[in-house]
Amino acid sequence: MSFDKLDYVIAVAQEQNLTKAAARLYISQPALTSALNKLESELGVKLFDRKHSPIRLTAAGNLYIQEMNHIRQLQIKMQNQLSSLSNSFLSKHRKWTWALLASPFTAHVCKTSSRRTIVYQ
Repeated sequence: MSFDKLDYVIAVAQEQNLTKAAARLYISQPALTSALNKLESELGVKLFDRKHSPIRLTAAGNLYIQEMNHIRQLQIKMQNQLSSLSNSFLSKHRKWTWALLASPFTAHVCKTSSRRTIVYQ
C-alpha cells in the first residue's frame, strides 16, 4: 500500500507552503497541488484552508493525518506478522526438505534419475 498522499498532506502541513512542500517531496508544485485537489475531491472534504497564508490544516485534514497514520501502523504490524508466518513456514519447510534429502529413498530417486540404480535394504 502506498502512503504517498499521506506524505504529501504531512509535508504541506509541516511546511505550511505548497512550494516548499513540493521541493521537500522532490515533485513539482503543480503536481502536488493536483494530487491534493484530487485527494480532497475523492474524500469530499477540504484538508487545507488555502484562503490564508500560511496554509493550515482543516479539522478534516487533522483527522485524515491521524487516521492514515493509524492505518500505516496497522499495515506495518500486518507486514511483520506476515513475515513471521512466512519465516516460520520456510523454517519448517527447510527442515522437512533436509530430512527428505537425507533419506535413503531420496538417494535412490536421485541415483535412479541419473541412470544409476542403488537399492537400499
